[in-house]
Amino acid sequence: MSVQTIVIRGNPVHAAGLIERCGRAGFSVIHLADSDEHPADALQNADLVWVLLEGEELPDESARLDDQSAHSLSQLEQHMTPGAILAASAPSDSCWALARSLTRPAQFLGVRLASPQRLELIPISETAPGVLEATRLFGRQIGLDATNTPAPSPTCLLPDAAE
Repeated sequence: MSVQTIVIRGNPVHAAGLIERCGRAGFSVIHLADSDEHPADALQNADLVWVLLEGEELPDESARLDDQSAHSLSQLEQHMTPGAILAASAPSDSCWALARSLTRPAQFLGVRLASPQRLELIPISETAPGVLEATRLFGRQIGLDATNTPAPSPTCLLPDAAE
């Protein structure tokens, strides 16, 4: 699994630095604004879809993502190829809630720019090892040191996770 084409979805101001890094590293980059209602064409060619969710830039991780964010990821996933990676800039304690809305949670992980030089990878237990490694390599290729911070167990965060 290798990453060559990246779709970045989110606010253009927040996406600008990431778009620039990816372009300088030689990746094909497509930016989708949150208002783009028909992303199917771009998503069908993506190896990695990085979604910048609202609140990602907040220093504390207390902000919870709402159902609309999970629904948005689910809608994007429907247009992605089966092998594409779906990465969401989300607090680690929100990754399980987001993954529950997906049909392919093995292709999902949370990501966070922890500093200008460090990419935090936030896999859930279902995240496939190849997804984690491909995303780590992608991070290195755009000049970031990628480190793992597994998402907290869903049983301690989501009372209905065992249902």
